[in-house]
Amino acid sequence: MDLGNYSEAISMLSELAKEEDNDELLFLLDLGTAYFRSGQYPLAVETFLKAEKMAEIQDYTSISAEAASV
Repeated sequence: MDLGNYSEAISMLSELAKEEDNDELLFLLDLGTAYFRSGQYPLAVETFLKAEKMAEIQDYTSISAEAASV
């Protein structure tokens, strides 16, 4: 991938961010950054907000798992 080829990065990261696995949050953050760097600010904000919600859910799930183990 060429440095600064954000359209290619966005295409690749969009597909990776759809996969529901442990790396989904990371891919969303990378995708948001690619949108931002390419000047697609509304999509960047939308993607970062989705990542934020996912992080909050994962934190909540972690706390629940910890409480259940006690």
